[in-house]
Amino acid sequence: VEDITKALQPLLGLAQQSEVKPADMVAALRKSWNLAAPETELDHPEGHTDDRSLASRRALSGILDDLATQEAPLPSVSLAGFAANLARLIRREDVRPHRAAFLPVQVTGLLEARLEAYDLLIMCGTTEDNLPGRQTRGLLLGDRWRDDAGLSGWRDVLGQQAELFTRLLRNAPEVMITWPRELNGQPVLPSPLVTRLMLAGVDESAAAPDIKVWQREPVPVKAQQAAQSLFAGEASPPKAAAQPHRPRHLSHSALKTWIECPYRFLLERGFGLREEDDVIDRMRRQDMGEIVHAILANFLGPKGEGFTLIRAGKTEAAEALLSELVTKEFTVKAGMLPQRRLWESSFRRTIPAIVALEIERASHWAPLAVETEFEIPLGVLANGFDDLTLTKDEAALTLKGRIDRVDVRMTGDGRREYAVLDYKTGHAPIQTDIKNGQDLQLALYAHAVGLGGVPELNQAGDVAAAAFYKVAPDSVKIDGPFYPDKADPERDRRRIVETSLAILRDTEYPYVPNFADERDPKPCRYCAQKDVCRRDERFLTQEVTP
Repeated sequence: VEDITKALQPLLGLAQQSEVKPADMVAALRKSWNLAAPETELDHPEGHTDDRSLASRRALSGILDDLATQEAPLPSVSLAGFAANLARLIRREDVRPHRAAFLPVQVTGLLEARLEAYDLLIMCGTTEDNLPGRQTRGLLLGDRWRDDAGLSGWRDVLGQQAELFTRLLRNAPEVMITWPRELNGQPVLPSPLVTRLMLAGVDESAAAPDIKVWQREPVPVKAQQAAQSLFAGEASPPKAAAQPHRPRHLSHSALKTWIECPYRFLLERGFGLREEDDVIDRMRRQDMGEIVHAILANFLGPKGEGFTLIRAGKTEAAEALLSELVTKEFTVKAGMLPQRRLWESSFRRTIPAIVALEIERASHWAPLAVETEFEIPLGVLANGFDDLTLTKDEAALTLKGRIDRVDVRMTGDGRREYAVLDYKTGHAPIQTDIKNGQDLQLALYAHAVGLGGVPELNQAGDVAAAAFYKVAPDSVKIDGPFYPDKADPERDRRRIVETSLAILRDTEYPYVPNFADERDPKPCRYCAQKDVCRRDERFLTQEVTP
């Protein structure tokens, strides 16, 4: 690392400058090259035994000479701009047509297709995941670091893909662009670049007929057993000794990550090694769930017009108002995103079911707070557990979050009772995880409300219900309540405290999560840390070893 830093120092000195003369760029590049590989200096590209390497160094040296001598007409640019221009110059070469005359149809990749002219060019598979494609990002350098160092970022990838897309559109007098209509039963959107082309007025033809979809075959387990047998001799899972930064606060998602896998918590929460957003995620800053939350918050606010209509039983007026809010929120938060048409149409199908459910619920409950924040100290949650001793700093640690909705009702003896609701537009935690104390979201929300952690409620009260409010096109229902009937509130409160203390105190993290009896554990299915985890090796080794 020290040698690389020393070699790149001439270029790093220019990285912070917005404009540098081409001659200075060339001189710095030559110096860095000679420091990195003194045996293949650019100043004297002669005498190397590898003819291909010698020819490449001569070509690069010639390009740099041209840039240095043509300084007057060339503008000053940043280091990133100079690198991009140099890459284009280096890639410029003559390419002979490789299409045989007797082959009327040629199948190529996108890059190869730009090198030839066609009578008809068909671009297939231009889905929302292609053009621009998903970019594999490292775990360490984020956008700010890359910008400061003059390295390429997601915008560069988007620009390159847009340039390639434009070139392909000009490679034939007629261009046809296709994408599948469905994938795994779900509608598929076209590429963002194709969508913008359609917005410009290009005709969209009818959908193609249904065809058989090819399925990918799984990799045989036996193909991996030889390498995995290397770990058979380990008596117990190894552990990493580490002391990450103390968290400023905790949330239900942090508790869930720890319960599922402490090692993943160490990497993601302790060291900040999370996946960077890819290009597609960057273009979807506002997702369906956020828009639905905003619509329901405006419609069912305690002082809003929506609940007034709901309480009066005016179904048609309530549906009309909700429809107006749908149009407004999707316009503001989704704009011209191609996903908007699918999302908005999907949610509009739920309007009658939402209004019917709320009218029925209004006879017992009334919304008291929506999208409300809570904050409760760990010491308050631990009150009554005499066997758990907390330090002053541990007791002061807060658990924070946002509750989608809190309803209230008055009992016959004048007491307040609360109901905690969490909107779910996707998959909700399964009942087994909630009953077993594996998912603590509703437990944390219920205790925060019951112990006075929500200032907006003005006073503490008993939590009579905590449930998930599921919003799907084919089903709108309140799943539960889980508290206090289907779970153990005191057990879950203790687990929240014990998990929080474990996060604060533990300094050893197992490399192998404790899923020895499961072939496909749910926490591992979409984990971004698979490359640094040895669960698969250990599990399969145990499986094939007597």
